[in-house]
Amino acid sequence: MTHRLTMPFRFHCISTIMIIIFGSLTGPAAHSQPELTAGSGFGYANNLYADSFTIGNSYLYNGLSIASTHFNKIKARIFYELTYFEYDTDNLINNFVHSPGIALFQTRRGSRLKWNLSAKGSIKDYADRLSTLDNARWSFEANGSYYVASGLLARVAYGGSLSTYTNYDVLDNAQHELKLEMTGTIISKTSLHLNIDYTRRSFSEGGSTYYWLDAGLKIAQSLNLKTGLSLSYINRFASNGSRPLSTFFIISGISPYWDSWTGRQAQLTVKRILPAAVVSTMNLAAANRKFTYDRQISEQLPWLEGKTSRTDKVYSAEIYLRRQFNLHFAYGNYIAISMAAGYTSSHSSDSYYTFDSYYTDLRLSYSVF
Repeated sequence: MTHRLTMPFRFHCISTIMIIIFGSLTGPAAHSQPELTAGSGFGYANNLYADSFTIGNSYLYNGLSIASTHFNKIKARIFYELTYFEYDTDNLINNFVHSPGIALFQTRRGSRLKWNLSAKGSIKDYADRLSTLDNARWSFEANGSYYVASGLLARVAYGGSLSTYTNYDVLDNAQHELKLEMTGTIISKTSLHLNIDYTRRSFSEGGSTYYWLDAGLKIAQSLNLKTGLSLSYINRFASNGSRPLSTFFIISGISPYWDSWTGRQAQLTVKRILPAAVVSTMNLAAANRKFTYDRQISEQLPWLEGKTSRTDKVYSAEIYLRRQFNLHFAYGNYIAISMAAGYTSSHSSDSYYTFDSYYTDLRLSYSVF
């Protein structure tokens, strides 16, 4: 949650991993295969205002740890992630993020039907006892896919989440999401994805509810063994309505995550394996978003007086590089180095939302086994 748009910050994150290992439940039909990974990193960004071209929550970062057991036809995975964020702007926002979870997968090869179930929690615990922003998000997802014919895949997924805030009950909300997708692949290694996503969010206070519908198209093309690219486009339609009025005095501004909008966004992604086995991903994105203010908001919030809407045009570019070094001795599985950099430019009809920002990031992770 941000209170200013131009506050520079640095962060240092340490991911400490703890694992749970299954024992055999029925004799030789199951065996344990855990993985333990730890990492640390640091970065710099010149702006605390976080904007995302993805649909959903983008302000949590988690490390990775996995402990899994394999059965004859089903894989069960239990994981726990712990990340610490430290900022140089204000100790009040330093925090720990705990993320326990469990997932079940079907692993039968050659089956036309695939499915998986997962449940996860993300608990954000601020280190300073004076901070009042502690919160948690609990989520569940179920999805299944079926090969209708050779090269034609149908997928349906449901996701539900519940977000709670220790000292701000007005922010508590529940969200439901239904996704439908068709994917077709032809002999030229071109795949076409058509999807419709419906999301509904309800707040516990005042019965505030709104929804949005995303109609999307994605084309992906493999150019050769080392290069692939994809182009995606989303058109969003949103209902009227907004979150409770009092939440605007807790969260500064109207953001793409907390508030519904209508508009379009597109992204070009290029993935390539560079020399020295460096895996690179480059994203170029653009979005045009219109936020509509209802009458109550424009009358009660002084900074929106007389305004009925605003339009944001946002452009971004980012690059991600990762190099993994496999270890062939008894002291670990692999070491990975990842680097990222990004730039975002926002042009808005409201000057408060006009800004340019950038970030850089460097992380090191070590897989013990």
